[in-house]
Amino acid sequence: MNRIKIAIFFSLIVLIGLISISVFLANSGNKTNNIQENVKKPKIEETKVKINTSQMLNEAKNIHILTSEEADKNFELQSKMPYITKDFELGYSDLTGQYYVYKKTSKADAELSKFLENNEFTDLNNLLKEVNKSVQNTILEEENKIINEDRQNVSNTKINKQQKDVETLSKLIKIFSSFNSKISIGSDPEESSSVSGTIEQSGQQEINSDNITLDSIFNEAGTKIGTPPKILRGVMTRECSPLVSLPNEKIIEYSQPGNGIPLGHGCFKNSKGASGPMQFLPDVWLSYASAVNKFGGYTHTPYIANMRDSVYAAAWKLKRNSRTTDLNWTYEQVRRAVICYNAGCGRLNNPPSSTLRYLEAVWNMYKS
Repeated sequence: MNRIKIAIFFSLIVLIGLISISVFLANSGNKTNNIQENVKKPKIEETKVKINTSQMLNEAKNIHILTSEEADKNFELQSKMPYITKDFELGYSDLTGQYYVYKKTSKADAELSKFLENNEFTDLNNLLKEVNKSVQNTILEEENKIINEDRQNVSNTKINKQQKDVETLSKLIKIFSSFNSKISIGSDPEESSSVSGTIEQSGQQEINSDNITLDSIFNEAGTKIGTPPKILRGVMTRECSPLVSLPNEKIIEYSQPGNGIPLGHGCFKNSKGASGPMQFLPDVWLSYASAVNKFGGYTHTPYIANMRDSVYAAAWKLKRNSRTTDLNWTYEQVRRAVICYNAGCGRLNNPPSSTLRYLEAVWNMYKS
């Protein structure tokens, strides 16, 4: 029996070695294909290669988040945009999450400070971008950098081959470690670090996972905020389609406080800088991240890649944009919410064709 165990032990070692070699050869042999992929999606590929996992996780974890009170003041300020005087112009893009200021005279700084102070929102942090022309034209240009007619749905993105191989190796190592501990060969196995979107946060509560499903998250956030759960499902289907077909154990894992979709997933961060299950730009996320605490009653620090946190934030944004207090939305309310979410409220009268397809898909799911 001991000989059999030893044979299995060495077989696992050989198997892990062979897979490691195949990963190396595949990555070397497919250099031409990788170059072609880089031409098509340079930003995505460069991000995966040049940014290490700890840096990406730290960036995602450390996005500045407004408290619910700060967010409400921010929303009040947004409602007054654009604000135009003889000294300055101030505008806001709900798509990029940034304010834009055009200073016309030497009095602009003092007048801007006075305006913000009167609105009890004096610190815009990194949300304020100074420009040298009309803010309305600038906002359209900035938003056009994000929107394009040929943008493919994020549902077409796949976990890259290298990430899959790393995850396969990780699973094999875990199997080997478990086997190793059972047959007492060598020392105690060390804990292996998983290549995932997990963030260590002290003091985070464990959420009871007995009844967690994707639909239960949609229902919970939708009911508490007032956004139809089917609309939330429709938006996730357009923003990150692979997530809606995940096995339930993954939904549970990605919805625990501090956890989220793994780094290798195409929805962790796209070429436009949007992150997470509901694809938030960081400057937009900071205004809506507190939804999970404000409406859900949770106490953990929201994380942009987390399933529950992201759904709550999307529910709040969609609800605000719909301008309704009812849970049963009309087509016009769905239309407004979806266009604002996908293309910005400035395009309500002239949305891109890609946004109209997005709207049609969400509406059909809502009415199903």
